[in-house]
Amino acid sequence: KTESVWSKETKESNHRICHHAHYSHSVAHKHPMSPFVELKKENAWSPSFYLPERFSGWKLNPVGGGGGTLGTVKKLDSPDGTRSIAVKKFSNPFESIERAKLILRELNLLRTIEHKNIVRLVDSYNVENGTETSLYHITVYCGTPLNEIIAHGKYWMELVKKWTTELLRAVQHLHSNGVIHRNLNPGNICIDDRNKLTLLGYFSPNIIETSIVKLGFGMARVIEENKNKNMTSERGKQQYSAIELIAEWNEQYDEKVDIWSVSVILCRLLLVSLSLLSITR
Repeated sequence: KTESVWSKETKESNHRICHHAHYSHSVAHKHPMSPFVELKKENAWSPSFYLPERFSGWKLNPVGGGGGTLGTVKKLDSPDGTRSIAVKKFSNPFESIERAKLILRELNLLRTIEHKNIVRLVDSYNVENGTETSLYHITVYCGTPLNEIIAHGKYWMELVKKWTTELLRAVQHLHSNGVIHRNLNPGNICIDDRNKLTLLGYFSPNIIETSIVKLGFGMARVIEENKNKNMTSERGKQQYSAIELIAEWNEQYDEKVDIWSVSVILCRLLLVSLSLLSITR
């Protein structure tokens, strides 16, 4: 039964992914404070932020950071200004079982999913500071959120085609690895200075069960291949969600909910692009 879903090439790819995930977990920093340096605070009220020593020369960039559902994000630039990373801090990640599940699932998916249009994990580590334990993960900085680009309307039809193609490829890769994103929206998509699209946001994915690999924790509950089991109820932004998610139709849905979201994103891109075209004419 599994053969119809997973090709030989996909199996081999998943084996490599699982091996990489195990290695990444084994090298995640769990040492005392000594291997880390504290990032200079923006002000007296800013929370402490720690980095591995090899990033000690990197500089905080005030543009590009922010807060997420689970943690706080900082953008850092390399000393020569040629590279940027995003560092996400999860304070007290284990204060509740549900919070721990959400954070660990996001980290696990970052470790196991590898695609040129999906955000890539650089490092992960724990820092213990007195009674506080914080979990960090570092990813490549992926650029400007698509919702900001849409708001400014600074793009054209060829870019709409390019971004839609890249988004579909990223989503197809998730689905081929048994992952339903469920939270596709312009806020979870970034565009870099070369107009390359990167998909972010593993806050509410579901995982399709196969005999090859099981990814994720928490909300990423298992979906049986016969799809008769209920899905979990956490979802993304309603304006981009399929009707099955909004109406909670017995939680019976599959990976097609992501295709619906891609279609809504495409419509929004087209509406802005076409309105700008009519204005210029």
